Amino acid sequence: MADAQVQEIIGMFEEVVDGRQTSVPDMLAKLNPLRDRFDLVKEYWLDRTDDDSFYFYEATEQSRLILEQIDTIFGSIPQNLSDPKFKYFRINIPKDVLPVLPIMGRILKLSADAKPKAKIDRRSIDAICDANDKQVNMAEKHNVAEPLEISQAGMRKDMMLPLYNAMMKQLADKRQISLDINVPPPKVKNVPR
Repeated sequence: MADAQVQEIIGMFEEVVDGRQTSVPDMLAKLNPLRDRFDLVKEYWLDRTDDDSFYFYEATEQSRLILEQIDTIFGSIPQNLSDPKFKYFRINIPKDVLPVLPIMGRILKLSADAKPKAKIDRRSIDAICDANDKQVNMAEKHNVAEPLEISQAGMRKDMMLPLYNAMMKQLADKRQISLDINVPPPKVKNVPR
């Protein structure tokens, strides 16, 4: 079952494409509570101590960043889309946003389903990773992805190192090799040209 809040926003964007809705402020007003909701879900996953919570944190953070980018895009277009000269904005920008929204609804559902679990199962992790990959790819394809520099600036370095170490340990276990995983990745020195 799709998330009701996301379904309402999808309906609103469909109305814009059909020409039945023309108010940008109304559209932005609907996006803000969804972004706030992703913030709350993201914070929940950030506060969990298990390593697998990172996947849910990352998916919800990506959703929040995409919503911010959508907000930026809509904030830069004319406020009244009923003017015929703004037909491009009225039709194409909402069309670009529409494919991403159902995936965001799926990420919210997967996050809610995994919350009560003390130990997150592999199937839930695979599902959230798959949904996040689809979300990012769809957002990039439709030009509603957060620019890479901004996305990287928001990364939590303190969360990345344990994930990196866990991935290296899994790789070492599969290949039956020994690694000292408590060593951070090497730092690259700037080489003058």
